Amino acid sequence: MTIARQLAVYCCQQQGDLSLREIAENFNFCNQGSVSGAIAAAKRRLEKGELTRDYSRVEKLLQ
Repeated sequence: MTIARQLAVYCCQQQGDLSLREIAENFNFCNQGSVSGAIAAAKRRLEKGELTRDYSRVEKLLQ
């Protein structure tokens, strides 16, 4: 899964008030576990500082 897709899934979960099932359906994942994995991967990257700038930009666009 691409980093951009992980970030998009994470943003949907953080900003979109969507359930894991809804996110899975919108991103064509086969199950909610894939969504959880993408969110966890994005969180790890954010904690390492790898996505901080990109996430901040997306947050501003969504406001």
